[in-house]
Amino acid sequence: MKRVEALIPLSHDHHKALVTVKHINDLRKKADREVDEYWQAKREVLYRELKPHFDQEERALLPLLVGEGESLAVRLVDDHKQLLSMLGGDDSSVVNRFAELLKEHVRFEERNLFPWLELNYKKEELATAMAT
Repeated sequence: MKRVEALIPLSHDHHKALVTVKHINDLRKKADREVDEYWQAKREVLYRELKPHFDQEERALLPLLVGEGESLAVRLVDDHKQLLSMLGGDDSSVVNRFAELLKEHVRFEERNLFPWLELNYKKEELATAMAT
């Protein structure tokens, strides 16, 4: 899917997130112990990767969603809060839900949020928003 240039870095991050989801799902097929070990070793790294990404999206995109895009804004922020909350805990029982929500969130942004932004804003407006 062709993206407006300003959104491409976010899409690249989304690809990395889907690779993580696939890795978790592959581990789930092997043994719960491997999933637990991965979660304990990787959840802080995931937090350090996702937190700046989420902050950038919220800082740049939320102002563009005022009004008609309000429902998209609510979903964006709610997903971010849930995902970060799951990473903040030590409980590996959330890893399956985390992987599922991360996948759903990336799909939401790529299939709903970004197309809405591209339809409602000019390339230059999106570039300016992403530069903030």
